[in-house]
Formats: sequence, C-alpha cells, structure tokens
Amino acid sequence: MSSSADVPCRVWNIGRKDCRGGGSEMNQIDWERTGDSQPAGAGWLRPHIEFGQSEVLRGQPEQDQARPATVDSETLADFVCRGVHGWLNMRLQPLTVVSLVPQSLLPRLSEEGDSRVFWAENDAGSALQWALSLVGRKQRVVVLISARQLRQHLDEICGGIGTRLLLIVILTPDDDSEAGGRGLSPNESCLSMLSLLPWKSVMVPADPFDCREMVSLVASAVEPTAILVSARPRLPIAFPDSRTSIQFGRSECLFRGGEVVLAAIGESVAPAVAAARRLTASGQTVSVLNLRFAAPFDHRTLAREVRDAKRLYVIDAGAKPSSVLTPLQGEILRSLRRIGWPTSSRQIVLHGPITPETLESHVDQIVQSVRNSGFAARDRDLHSSPNQPMKRAGLDSFGFSLSSLRHEHEAVQATVLSPQIEAWYQTYSTVGPRGRYLWQWCQHGAYLTTLPCVREDLVQHVCETKVLSIMLCVLLDDVADEQGRETLLDVLFRIIEPQEGVDLSGLSAPDRRWAKVTRELATTYHERIRECPLYAEYADLLNFDQQQYFNTMRYSSLLNRHLNLLNPTEHDLYLPHAMHMMSFSTLDLMCSPGFPAEDLGRLREALWQLQCMGRVGNLLSTWRREIPQSDFTSGVFARAVVSGDLTVSDLANPSPHFVEDAVVDGRHERHFARRWHSHRHRYIRKARDIRSLDWKKLLEGNERFFRMHLGSRGLI
Repeated sequence: MSSSADVPCRVWNIGRKDCRGGGSEMNQIDWERTGDSQPAGAGWLRPHIEFGQSEVLRGQPEQDQARPATVDSETLADFVCRGVHGWLNMRLQPLTVVSLVPQSLLPRLSEEGDSRVFWAENDAGSALQWALSLVGRKQRVVVLISARQLRQHLDEICGGIGTRLLLIVILTPDDDSEAGGRGLSPNESCLSMLSLLPWKSVMVPADPFDCREMVSLVASAVEPTAILVSARPRLPIAFPDSRTSIQFGRSECLFRGGEVVLAAIGESVAPAVAAARRLTASGQTVSVLNLRFAAPFDHRTLAREVRDAKRLYVIDAGAKPSSVLTPLQGEILRSLRRIGWPTSSRQIVLHGPITPETLESHVDQIVQSVRNSGFAARDRDLHSSPNQPMKRAGLDSFGFSLSSLRHEHEAVQATVLSPQIEAWYQTYSTVGPRGRYLWQWCQHGAYLTTLPCVREDLVQHVCETKVLSIMLCVLLDDVADEQGRETLLDVLFRIIEPQEGVDLSGLSAPDRRWAKVTRELATTYHERIRECPLYAEYADLLNFDQQQYFNTMRYSSLLNRHLNLLNPTEHDLYLPHAMHMMSFSTLDLMCSPGFPAEDLGRLREALWQLQCMGRVGNLLSTWRREIPQSDFTSGVFARAVVSGDLTVSDLANPSPHFVEDAVVDGRHERHFARRWHSHRHRYIRKARDIRSLDWKKLLEGNERFFRMHLGSRGLI
C-alpha cells in the first residue's frame, strides 16, 4: 500500500455535484500529509497549543507576539476563515469545509481558490445534511453558517452534532437588520441558540489575537466546538500589548484591579477597552474582563475580578434592552451568587451594532453609565469598608498607614533582648540560621499579646518563656519545611514532649547537634513552666495545645512532600496552630490567679479568632521568602492552586518570579487581608461578653501585632 502522501486529494464542489445521492465518491475524502515545505500562508496557523500552556511564536518579530498586525480590510470572520484555510495547508488530518455563507461575505477564504472548500449557499439544507453525515463517519468537518441559517437549521444540527464538528457562526449585516424586532442582539440570539446544543465549548473572539488563539486551540480538538465571529468591519481599537495565550474555558483580564469591572464578550470588548482607557485617564480605576468563552463559563475568573470591586457592568451590543435573561447573563448571575457578592451589577446595552462609525457613541454611553454610578475616584471613602483595603498615598496595599508600620518596625529594632533570651539566642545560633531581629520581634510581640489578666510580677517570666517556646518551634519548623529530614523531626517531637532516653545515635552529626540544642532549650522550657503558680491546673490543657502545634508541623512536612494535598480548607484548620497563641494564652492563665475558670470557654473561643488574625499576619509577611525554600504551606499557595492561578507542577519546580506574580495577580494576599478583618469582627462579638479581662486592650495589642508583621515583611 502506498503512503497517504502519494494519494492525490479528490475534492467535490456541491455546486457541480449532487450531494443528496450519498454516492461513494462524495463520501470519499482523501488527504495528503505535510511535506518538507509548506505552501504560502500556512505559517499563519500555529501548531495546536496545550490547554493552559503559553507559547513562543517562531518566525515572527517580537512585537507581533504582543499585538496582531493590523490588516485594514480583514474582518474577524476573515481571520478565522484564514485559520481554517491554514488547516487545509497544514494537511494535519482529513478535513471537510462546508460554507453555507455566501462567498461575497468571506472574500479571504474564497480568494484562496481552494476546491476543498464547498460553497453551498444555494442548497444549504442538503449541504448541511451531507456535512453532518460526514461527522457521523468520524471525519473532521468545519461548517460556516450565518445566524439566520442557524435558526433555520437548529433542529438538524441538534440531531447530527458529533464530536468532530466545528461550527463557525458568522454574524452578517443581514442579522443586524433582523435583530431589532426580537429584542435580542444577534450575538445574544446566537449564544442562546448555541446553549441548547451539547457543545464542549463556545468561543467568541474579541480581536484578531483571539481569533488566532482560538483557531489554534481547536486545531486538533476532538470535541464539538462552536466559534461565534462577526463579519462586520474591524474596530480601530488597540488592545493592551501584553496578552495571555488562550486557555480552555478561561477568561482574559485586559485591565485589572479596578473598583468597576467591565465584562464583555466578542465585539463588545473593544468599546469596553476604549471606555476603560478614558475612565482611567480621569482617575477612575477600571478592570476589563474579556470573557472569551460562553461555554464553559469561567466562574472562577469572574469571581476573582469582582471580589474587590464595587460594581460590575456587563457590556452587550444589543438592538434594545431585553427582559429575557440570556444564558450568558444567567452564568454571570450564578457566579455572583456563588460568592455572595453584595454589590450591584448592571447591563449596558449598546444601541445598534458596533461599527467604526458607531464606536465613539458606544464608548460615550459606557463612560457616562459608569460615571453616573457615583464611583468617581475622588469620592472614595477608604474607611467605608474595613474588608476592602485600598492602596493610596500614605497607605500600604492593605490599607494600613505606612507611618504606623514604620513605627512598629522601629519599636522592634529598639527592643533589647533580656539576658535570659540573649543566652538562649546564643545557644540557638550554634545550629540555627535565624538572626537577632527575629528574636527582638518575638520579644516585642510577646508583651503586646499577653493577656491583661496576668499577674504583674509574672509578666516578664511568662513573656520570656513564650520566646523560648517560639525558639523551640522554629527549630521544629525549619526541619519540617525541608524534605528528607523526617527522622530528625520525629526525634525533636519526642524531645520536646518530653520523653526520656531519646536515642540520637541514628542521626547524622549535624542533626545530632540540632537535637542536642533542642534538648537543652526544651529542658529549660519545662523547668520554667513548672514555676508558674497554676501549672498543675492547666498542664493538661497546655499539653493539648502543644499537640495541636506538633500536628501542624506534621501536616507541613507531609504537605511539602505531597503538594497535591494543597487546599485552603485544611490550611485554615491546621496552620493557625503554628502561631502558638492558644498555648501562649494557657501559659498566661498559669500566671493569672484571679481569672475565673467559668470564663475559660468564652475566652478560648475569642482567642481562636486572635490566633487566626496572627496567622494572617504571619502568612502575609513570610510567603515570599518561602518560595526559594520550596515551602508551600502558606495559604496563598493553596488558594492559588485551587483557583487555577498555579498548578502543582509550577510549585514542584518553582520559578520564584512566576509564582510570586501568580499570587499577586490573583489577589490572594487581598483575600487573607479581608479574612483578618473578618476574624477581628468575630473576636469583638465573642469577647465583649467576657468581663474578667480588658478585651479591648488585648485587641489593641493584637492589631499592633499585625502591623508588626506587615512592617517586617522580608525580615522575619
């Protein structure tokens, strides 16, 4: 048998042959494999990209990677059709192209003169039946159809849709003229019809870059796919230079970080971009979301982008406002309900089709609608919502005064270690790498967060003991964060518990030194806690609290060995115990003879919120330095993985800049900053019923403790 490369390609033109007879000649579609040289124009089509993978373009200047070249006479439909012709030139697989749309509307495809493209506008119904029959025979078929024809043949497409069908719906000028009487725009009408069919994906490109990306994405797909594209003239709007390669089912953020979000799909994106630039120039912060996919809808990205916003506008090129809830609007509404978004959303219906002549009026309409909403930058109240910190002159990115952060940092620097802590620090330094600043920070923080009920003459004793406890925990933590030291970690647990006669003979010489320093400091720690007046009353509770910390270290060690375990729920359950604040409160109670035992439950319930507040501060101040150490126990990494901003493989071989950008761009720090405010509010609700201590003073100390974290980022 000769190779397929030697078999000539036989093609049939529906205008010359009758496709209804079902003859063998019509059903036989042979194909040629790609030779050593490609025909002219074939290089325009890029190879199929894997979902979620970026791509480096070859043979193109760098500026083309950021912005597609402008071709004045080409419409977006021409770009898609040109991509389909590129498939024919690439000869990757058997392919049939059937156009029910007149050649006059697709000049770029018809000019190629390829006889493998069947033009069937005079017998659309029969041609469609034949094309669907080929799909049933597992052949790849591309059908180009207008919105009007889609309505006429919807039942046939429903009955014949197959896994290898690519439907390209072309919005023609005739569709605009028919739209006025139905209330829905052609775009909405098509999306509504397509939602009735079992498409794996429905894509709507906003510009030539999207067209090129979408054609590349489906080049070797084996799922039923639809692309909805306009044959109207292209709009003279320059999109941002930095664009993201398309990922299956993912939207694109063209501008981000604004208090107003403009969400659009298809040709509605261009006026949204122009309006965002105009609003930004006047001081308004605006995000623009290019939805890209009508199905599957990207709930995750929409939820992330509106999380810090005050209002969402859905931009649609409609003939007139409609009371019908379109599928796209329904998906957006479901996204907002999922996250319990409390602010409002509006639909901006752009009157009439979007053309170069009407573009300016559409942009004016969007700008005026946003400005009328009353969200001018000069009117913002930074303190109206503690859950929404914003960056402004004199404030850090979480809304705290830079002077207050500097004040806490200077207070730490001015702290002089007590003689006891200085001696322990010298012992620790024989094996541990942490510098003096950390222990100054710990000593200062211990005094700030001590319960107000501690007897005055015991405050220094209990605060120094807490710092010693932290020193022991750092010795544990540094081992838990490193892979391959599980044996040493188990030995350290038994030393600190404490257990008698722990065998160190199986350890390496460096690990033995580490264990001996830990044993020396642990012995001192246990001697000091036994000196507390109420040690016997609270010893069991202290042991319980310490076991929770040990379990956290075991979880951290396990997590860094099995990154697939990453998830925010377990982070929130286990990692707050790493702050020791529950065990520290128990140490405080050992030195608080006047505290009534009946308030213990209420106090611990409130203190749990303070511990979670402390965990947020620790997380925000340390996650960056943990990336080079491959320590991914921080909640920002778990949340970034679950949200799709990072993958486990990204963390397995981390690029620090890539990981950091993913966390920052995904606003995962902001999420935890809001959590801090939420825990603070819960603490107040729980603590105000406790009459046996000054809960306001304790809150003030923990607020300063949080600012200590933010003021010491990169230093602890």
